[in-house]
Amino acid sequence: MSMSSSDNERSRPPKRMRDDEEAFQSSLARDLIKQILQTKPGGTSVLEEYEETVSLCDSRRRQTINILAAHMVETEGRIPQRITKEKYALGIVTLFPALKDPSSRKGYIHQDFSLVFGPETAAKLLKKWHYSFKRKVIRESESLTTTPVLQSLLRSARNQNNDEDHPEWGSDMASFLLLLHILPPQPTKKKTQKIGAAQAMDHIVVFHKEP
Repeated sequence: MSMSSSDNERSRPPKRMRDDEEAFQSSLARDLIKQILQTKPGGTSVLEEYEETVSLCDSRRRQTINILAAHMVETEGRIPQRITKEKYALGIVTLFPALKDPSSRKGYIHQDFSLVFGPETAAKLLKKWHYSFKRKVIRESESLTTTPVLQSLLRSARNQNNDEDHPEWGSDMASFLLLLHILPPQPTKKKTQKIGAAQAMDHIVVFHKEP
């Protein structure tokens, strides 16, 4: 007696089904990023460099992000949906797995700090972050006027999302995002529209590790 495909799906453990779904979504995201790079100016150079060196230089990484960000804006407008940004981020680390940062659950934190501050300063900041700065940021954030976004970030920063299989932010990333709520906004011209911390979070590209 043979089992139907639906019977086979029901017989699989939930974790196996979730893993299969994550692998499927990763494959779709990877193919999307590859298709965009193959059709946009400069994209083939990115693919060729990675194929030859299994890496991307800093300028090529920035070029990759610029191409994909432009495509997002072209298809969804100035502020793409968060789910779209997450799909692109997943596609990047699936297509270019050697670029993943093993020390960060979300992907590129260490690399981006190195690019912005230089390797020596970045190393000092990241070394002290978990044991010193992170706790201070959480403590300062607890004194702010509470909002749903702030409470969600605090729960993630304290690792209190144990009931969620896939919390939106990891503990370290959530504590970094709390800085958006603590730091005062930069002075701007009067005609420039300011945005809040929660809105600023919508402009962040979230990088995921490959399942």
